[in-house]
Amino acid sequence: MNFFKTFLASCLGSLVALIALFLIMIMVSAGIIAGLVGGADEQVIVNENSVLQLNLDAEITEQQVDNPFEGVFGSEAPNVGLLQLKQAIKNAKTDPKIKGIFLNVSYPMTGFSTIEEIRQSLLDFREEGKWVIAYSDAMSEGAYYLASAADKIYLNPEGEVEF
Repeated sequence: MNFFKTFLASCLGSLVALIALFLIMIMVSAGIIAGLVGGADEQVIVNENSVLQLNLDAEITEQQVDNPFEGVFGSEAPNVGLLQLKQAIKNAKTDPKIKGIFLNVSYPMTGFSTIEEIRQSLLDFREEGKWVIAYSDAMSEGAYYLASAADKIYLNPEGEVEF
C-alpha cells in the first residue's frame, strides 16, 4: 500500500510540474512576461561621424521575431527582419550623424528578391551622398550581388567568391 501512495504522489507531482512548465511557455510566447525575460527596449545614442554596421550573415525574414530561448538550446542562426533592416537604412539616410554604412556579408540566408530589396535600400541610401563599403572573407553569389550596391568592395586576400 505504501508503494502505491508514493507512486501516485510522484505521478501527481510530475503532472503539476509539467502543467506549470507548459503555462510558463505559453506566457513567454504570448509576451505576458516578456519584461522579465528581457523585453526592455534600449535607447541608442548616435555620436557624430558614426557608421552603421550591418552584419547580414543571418537568416533574413520578413519581420524579426525575438526568440526568448535564443542560445539556450545551442547556437542558432541570428534572425534579421527585412522590415526593420529597411527602416534602419532609411533612418540612417536622414540622420546627419551617420556618414556611411559598413556592410559585412558573406552568406545571407534569404532569397534573391529579399536581397534585391535590401540592395535598392542601399542604393537609395547612397543617393543622399553617403558611402557604403562592403567587406567579406568569402562571398556567395547573393552576397556579391548585394555588395555591388556599395561604393567599394573589399575581400580578404585569402577569401573566395562563389560563382
